[in-house]
Amino acid sequence: MEFFRKSRIRLVLIALFSLVLVLEDFLSGPLLQTPLLYIFPIGLAAWYLGERWSILFALGLSLGRAYLTYRFWQDTIPVGIILINLGLRSFVYILLAELVTRHARLHRLQQRRLDLILDHLPVGIGISDAQGRIVFANPEEKAIWGGVKYVDPGEYAEYHGWRPGDGRMMTGEEWALFRTMKSGKPILREAVDIETFDGARKTILNSTVLIQDELDRPLGAIIVNQDITLETNRERQNLALIQKLEEAMANIKVLKGLLPICASCKKIRDDGGYWNQIEVYLHDHSDLEFSHGICPDCAARMYPDYVPAAIQPSGNEPA
Repeated sequence: MEFFRKSRIRLVLIALFSLVLVLEDFLSGPLLQTPLLYIFPIGLAAWYLGERWSILFALGLSLGRAYLTYRFWQDTIPVGIILINLGLRSFVYILLAELVTRHARLHRLQQRRLDLILDHLPVGIGISDAQGRIVFANPEEKAIWGGVKYVDPGEYAEYHGWRPGDGRMMTGEEWALFRTMKSGKPILREAVDIETFDGARKTILNSTVLIQDELDRPLGAIIVNQDITLETNRERQNLALIQKLEEAMANIKVLKGLLPICASCKKIRDDGGYWNQIEVYLHDHSDLEFSHGICPDCAARMYPDYVPAAIQPSGNEPA
C-alpha cells in the first residue's frame, strides 16, 4: 500500500514537472531547443514507475508539444525508447552530459556576445570587483587612457584628473568610482580633465554604476568613460572667439550727435569746453590716423608765385 501511495505521489510530481517543462518551452518559444531535455521526465518515470509509464510520458509529451515542431515526434519517442533500453544508468549519464554540454555552450555563446559588444562600443568600459579593484577595461577604455592600471581603491590617484577650470589634481577619494562604491549611488556624466598614461591631455565624461545581486549585495561597479576632447576644444575655441569679438566691439569708437565747430578755423569744442584741431579731436575719438598735405586752392592762395593761375582749379572742381 505504501508503494502505491509513493508511486502516485511520484506520478503527480513527474507529471507536474513535465507540464512546467512544456509551458516554459511554449512561453520562451522554444527555450530548450532539443528533445533530449524532454527525455528527463521520461527517465524519471522509467526510474520510479517503470518502462510502461516512461513510454506513456513520452507519448504525452509528444502530444503536448507537437504543435511547436513536427520533428518532436520523430526525435523524442525513438530517443526515449533507445535510452530506456540502454538502461537507466546510461540514460542518466547521457542526460547529464547533454545538460553540462548545453550549459557550457550557452555560457560560451553569452560570453562571445558580451565580448563583441564590449570590443566595439564607442565608449570606454571598465569593471571593478566588490572591493573596488579595477579588473577589466575594454579596448576603447585603454585607448582613452593610453593604457590601463588595475589598481585598488587606495591607488585611484594613479589616474590623474582634475575638475574643469580647477588646476588641483583629484585625490583617489574624489573619483566617481570611489564615491559610488562607498555610497552605492550612481554618478552620471561627470566632466573630468585627465592626463593619460602616455602624457596626452583629454576631457572625459565619467559615469559609475554599482552592480548588485538579487539580495542587493555589491558585486562591483561599471565605469563608463566618454572622450569629449574634440567637442570641448571646439567649445573653448568658440568661447575665445566670442570673447575677442566682444572686446573688438567694445573698442570700436563711434561718433554721434552734434559737433560744435568753429565757422572760421574749423576747430571743434570738446566736452570740457576746449577747442581742438579737427584732426586731433577725430584722432582722440576714433581710430583714424591723419596724413597732412595741401589742397590746390590753398596752394594757389598761399603760394601764388609757384602755382600758375592757368592751372589753378576752381574751388568746386576736383584736383
